Amino acid sequence: MRLLLLNYRLVIVTLTLLSATIYSGATISATVIVAAKESSLVGITDKQAMRVWLGKVARVNGQEVEPTERNDKTDIHASFHEKITHKNAYQLKAYWGRLIFSGKRFPPKVFQSDADIKQWLSQHVKAIAYIDESSVDDTVKVLMKIE
Repeated sequence: MRLLLLNYRLVIVTLTLLSATIYSGATISATVIVAAKESSLVGITDKQAMRVWLGKVARVNGQEVEPTERNDKTDIHASFHEKITHKNAYQLKAYWGRLIFSGKRFPPKVFQSDADIKQWLSQHVKAIAYIDESSVDDTVKVLMKIE
């Protein structure tokens, strides 16, 4: 009986700590796929985004696009790829490693921050990227919000 009570307390403490971690007041913004304000793109679907970020296509709705990437050690990178490409960082490295080795394709250019991405977008009309929704301003056009 005492062992059961200890296990019960352990479960309660674990759940309490887990919920405190999850709901610690940290706000998590949505991720959005963006393009330069001057881009003629008006939107992108999940399937199109997956194919673009996996290097399978270079056009969206007839428009040439160049995807950018975030550092693979960031939360936004993990969240984006979990929802869009359905791959984790290790799977992406293996995927791109095979394509690079075969000489077929090369991965997107990597950036460290949303500010770096927005600066790149302002100079490259064909570029598309994913950033935190809180970083959206009048220099970018939102193509899709990722829920």
